[in-house]
Amino acid sequence: MKKYFQIFFIFFVLSSQVNATTAKKVIETIGDVLQFLPVVPVSYALSIQDYQGLKEYAIGFGSTMGVVLVSKWGLNEISKKHPQYVSFAQRPNNGNFQGFPSGHTASAFSAVGFMQKRYGWKWGLPLSILAGFTGFSRVYAERHTLLQVAAGAMLGFGVNYLVSSKYIDPSIEKIAMYSTEGSKKDAEILMLSYSRKF
Repeated sequence: MKKYFQIFFIFFVLSSQVNATTAKKVIETIGDVLQFLPVVPVSYALSIQDYQGLKEYAIGFGSTMGVVLVSKWGLNEISKKHPQYVSFAQRPNNGNFQGFPSGHTASAFSAVGFMQKRYGWKWGLPLSILAGFTGFSRVYAERHTLLQVAAGAMLGFGVNYLVSSKYIDPSIEKIAMYSTEGSKKDAEILMLSYSRKF
């Protein structure tokens, strides 16, 4: 018992030495790392040999990041002559106009949208929490406003959710189409078969 108390006391003393600046930097760094959540869907799709899903995610992620980059570039160009029209794109920490939408958040939520639609809520929920922390870290570190983060989240989730299709596990569900000749000479009968293991 005494040993646990000593460990707790040492931890308490060390953690009290961490100041607000260090905590802010740690949260920002975690958010920077979580922008790479797209590694999760790519790794999972490859591990189960879901090449159709991998293709869908490549299209969704590429589209998402393309829109982010074009939006940031366009709004930055507009800000050079008419900054009053694009004030929503201005970053809170340094004033440049490349904050809308949040690229970190769009990247993280692209993984959520894909995994939610393709593989279900068991993947979507935990990734939503991690992606949400990415958005929080961007606002907390004063890199983005709440509007910029919300726009990035909606863009990343929405595009990837719309582009993706539901995964059908071939070991559980099978859909097949058969054709046979009918009783008449030129007749053909098409049959659709669906089976599912429980």
